[in-house]
Amino acid sequence: GNLIELNRRLPFDVRLSWSPWITLAQYKVENVGLEYFSLQHITKVPYPGHHHEFGYNGILLDKCINCWIRGITLHNVDVGILMRSSVLSTITDITFTADRAEDCRGKSGHYGIDIANSGSLLIHNIRYVNANFYHSISVSSLSHLNVITGVYGEGSAFSGDHHGKSPFMNLWDNISAADVSQFFDFGGNNDVFPSSGRGEMVWNVYYNDDSHLKVKRFVDSLPKSQSMTQPLSPWYLFSIIPWSQNVTGLELPESHHYYMHTYAQD
Repeated sequence: GNLIELNRRLPFDVRLSWSPWITLAQYKVENVGLEYFSLQHITKVPYPGHHHEFGYNGILLDKCINCWIRGITLHNVDVGILMRSSVLSTITDITFTADRAEDCRGKSGHYGIDIANSGSLLIHNIRYVNANFYHSISVSSLSHLNVITGVYGEGSAFSGDHHGKSPFMNLWDNISAADVSQFFDFGGNNDVFPSSGRGEMVWNVYYNDDSHLKVKRFVDSLPKSQSMTQPLSPWYLFSIIPWSQNVTGLELPESHHYYMHTYAQD
């Protein structure tokens, strides 16, 4: 027949005046997982720096549906996990560690988790133990409806990188790290602006007050329009607070800071 029934609402408008068309998704891999092992690069060579890596990489999943990566420890990786053109998959219970010398900017790797052109992923329970990446978790290339939750950085900074080509409607939730001042240090070249599309949400970000970070410093790092002619669409930020050892999970102390920021409409 000529009728297609959708199991959920589309996250964007579709108008006949745009002459839309429908294509069949071509996935290479389905119902496959990698789980419960460690991948270690035994090297004492210092991390050489951004875009100077040797290629100590981890896992790539490309064109996957209903796949998973779970229970894995990655040590001294330049790039940990890459997910490309995939949907309805999970990355859970992952630990990043490092003991090699960092570069001049205090980094020990390039990407922790890199998500591109992918949607409806769950990224949950991710730990960084003395592992500082330029992009702790990165989204790009229209990645959308992904949930990133339960991230903990022990002795590690966290960067929620938006690498361009308008990733949109992703949720970042329950993230704590020693330093979140680099949360919005966006990467990508000038030809991939805007760094983000509409509807990104950040909820429950905790930072270590002992590092003398202030809420203002976090707010000042919010994404600005890098092209100046294309203001970023609405972002929503809630509950950005200092954390201490008696704050766990989603439990919030009485004195917390709520901040909401909205950019101009497209």
